[in-house]
Amino acid sequence: MNFRKHGKAYGYYGVIESRTFEKGNLLQNMQIPAGLFRGARDGIVSFETGLESKDLLKNTQTTQVTFEQSWHEPFITGTAEFVNAVRTFVEQ
Repeated sequence: MNFRKHGKAYGYYGVIESRTFEKGNLLQNMQIPAGLFRGARDGIVSFETGLESKDLLKNTQTTQVTFEQSWHEPFITGTAEFVNAVRTFVEQ
């Protein structure tokens, strides 16, 4: 997998930032549970990028939650649902 591609989902900002902050290699070695929370209508981070993130987390238990009525920030557009999902994840 091309880890530099992962940051490109964010456009120009991602291309510049990925040179400094790309963490694909670190994600592969992560061994604590990870929660991926995303809005289904997200216009900033594509669904495919979310799948790539999950693929990078191959050495850990990953919980992925999609908020069907939310955009990029489900904690704002679906606060109660988001809080419940995070609580469920943390209490596992």
